[in-house]
Amino acid sequence: VVVVRGPHRREVIRKKERILGIWVNGGSVVFNEVPGYYFQASTRPLSRIAAEDVLAKHGIGTDRLGLKPAQGTPAAHAKDYRSALLRLNRVRGLYTIPSAPIKVIGGRLFRVEMVFPSSVPTGLYAAKIILFQNGRVVSTLHKTLSVRKTGVEATIFEFAHQHAALYGVLSIVIALFAGWLAGIIFKKV
Repeated sequence: VVVVRGPHRREVIRKKERILGIWVNGGSVVFNEVPGYYFQASTRPLSRIAAEDVLAKHGIGTDRLGLKPAQGTPAAHAKDYRSALLRLNRVRGLYTIPSAPIKVIGGRLFRVEMVFPSSVPTGLYAAKIILFQNGRVVSTLHKTLSVRKTGVEATIFEFAHQHAALYGVLSIVIALFAGWLAGIIFKKV
């Protein structure tokens, strides 16, 4: 089994409520230490690899991530919000579902293909490779992956965060110029 987890972050899940025909934010639950990305691959379905308690101990599978709400949140109240958090991250492509297959090559080597969506958070990722035999953990290997932006995207991102006011002004100027230019190009005679 291969598990890759992205940098942990704080997530706030809000429930939308309709009041007088307008959708507004209702109740919310804060989750701390939520992986920004979760990928899992295995050679077989997890139920055929190990027992539930072994999988839970190693945090294998999105249902076993151990996402805990902030202190003071009733457990029954947080259950629906936890489900919504998992669903939203799956829709965004940040959590894989179902498990991706591991391709075994020559009986000893293996290959796993991961896809990072464009919205993946940057930072250090923890990769964990777990070897199971007869439902028991035989060996584990931990690796760290660095995910970062590169090229033009990285330059713009850094500029926007280091010089926010100037970036805002430049964005407005570019938008005005683009509008003016489009007006001239598509001007009706």
